[in-house]
Amino acid sequence: MPSALELAERALEKGDYKQCIEILEPLAEILPIASEEGATVRMVMITALIGQGEQKKAISICKKILHCKNNELRQSAKQLLPILEAPSLSRPSN
Repeated sequence: MPSALELAERALEKGDYKQCIEILEPLAEILPIASEEGATVRMVMITALIGQGEQKKAISICKKILHCKNNELRQSAKQLLPILEAPSLSRPSN
C-alpha cells in the first residue's frame, strides 16, 4: 500500500495539485519542518503550490525549510528560494 507521500507525488505527476496539497496538509501539521520527513513533505507541497499559482505560500514554506536539519533539503530550499522570489516576466503577445 502506497504511503501518503507517494500518493501525493502521484497526484503531482498527474497535475492534480489540489489533491496533492489535500494529502500533504495533514502530514505537514504533524511532522515538524525541521525533520527530514517534514521538510520532504513540504518540498513536494511547494511544487504543488507553484502549480496552483500560490507563490507567496510556497515562498513562506521554502523559507521555513532553511531551518531543516537535513543539509541536502536545506540546500535545495536555499537554491529554490531565489527562483521563487524572482519577478515573473510578461510574455510577448507574438
